[in-house]
Amino acid sequence: MPFEFALRAAGRWLSLLAQSSRDLKYHARFTGTEFSPRLQRIIEQARLLACSAIDAEDYYRLGLYRPEMRFDDKAAFIGKFANYRYYDLINPPQYDVLGLDKALMHRLAASLSIPMPEVLATTGPLDAPSYGPLLDTPAKVRDFLAQPDSEDLFLKPVTGSLGAGALSLGQRVPGTQTWRTLPGKDSKDAEGVLAWISSTEGQLERFLIQRRVIPHPVIHDIAPDVLATIRFGTLTRKGVTSIVGWSLRLGGGQTPTDNYTEPGGITVAIDMTTGTLGDAVEIVDGRPRVRQDHPRTRKRVTGIVIPDWQDYVATALDAAGKFSFMPWLAWDVGVSAQGPVITEFNTRTRWTSTQQAMDKGLLSGEIGATLLPHRGMGRSGLLFPARIVREHAASPSTRS
Repeated sequence: MPFEFALRAAGRWLSLLAQSSRDLKYHARFTGTEFSPRLQRIIEQARLLACSAIDAEDYYRLGLYRPEMRFDDKAAFIGKFANYRYYDLINPPQYDVLGLDKALMHRLAASLSIPMPEVLATTGPLDAPSYGPLLDTPAKVRDFLAQPDSEDLFLKPVTGSLGAGALSLGQRVPGTQTWRTLPGKDSKDAEGVLAWISSTEGQLERFLIQRRVIPHPVIHDIAPDVLATIRFGTLTRKGVTSIVGWSLRLGGGQTPTDNYTEPGGITVAIDMTTGTLGDAVEIVDGRPRVRQDHPRTRKRVTGIVIPDWQDYVATALDAAGKFSFMPWLAWDVGVSAQGPVITEFNTRTRWTSTQQAMDKGLLSGEIGATLLPHRGMGRSGLLFPARIVREHAASPSTRS
């Protein structure tokens, strides 16, 4: 047993050294009077890598290079480096497939009456999980698209991430099999749609075909034709579910998803009590920039109130309670014209956007308290200072 522990510890430190070596090139990108000397930043970030899994990209995207921040405040942020180590200490890894396969996700969510977008069909081979009618041949896809109500569709890769490969179709051009692609003014015909969901060899890929969720007018005015989502982090311990992080994500308007990492995308702080939006954060040249409007539309974000905010909180808490076998989850709840709708959940998410918006590290709350018993263990990958963990100051609305 001691030998096994020593091997794990040695493997962990070797992986840290390898990552620190890769991080050196990233530090070289950042120069100027607003930065402390490069060697100082390299040493500090290497310490954070060992403490809190903060790699160089996290270090700059989260604004942890700021000299005025205390080291303990920086160490309270949790990074993405080898995040399977700390996730596997909380979430049973055998259930990760639910977050990786959206067809399975919808199957289970539907059985638990969790509000998710309507799935009209799944494309792909016969030997893979599906939800709804299975379209396993190009002919079946063409027949589906020829139906009169085949408009306002959202095509999502079953195993994709960060919005890659998604296609949003608006209403059909009258008398044709051509649809406007959203956002924007381009169009795509049936053969173009078929090509989009097929591999270069012509094989159908696995896509969910959903009814497009219409954004709430308050949000549509800021970022037209793209559904914005609220990222809720939830933690269930001893039968009690808490919200441990939250932020609104708005895409840049060039793609059909709320991927805030695309140019012009933003993450926005939210007042948990009122649902009022605070300042937004945009990533510019790898660093956070605070602003009050959307970078592309120039519509003001700060001060907007999300209608029926407590319904969104309740939706996340209810869903998390039903998934209590996966204690730590990230829920993307769409701000739609019909109210909250969960677009998906994630089992091993990166918490960059949420921590950016809150400007606070998750390790200072219940996540840190949950991981504290594993701190310093060979498998955890975390050595954050125990003193940064304090009682989570949650309002009553964050618990169920």
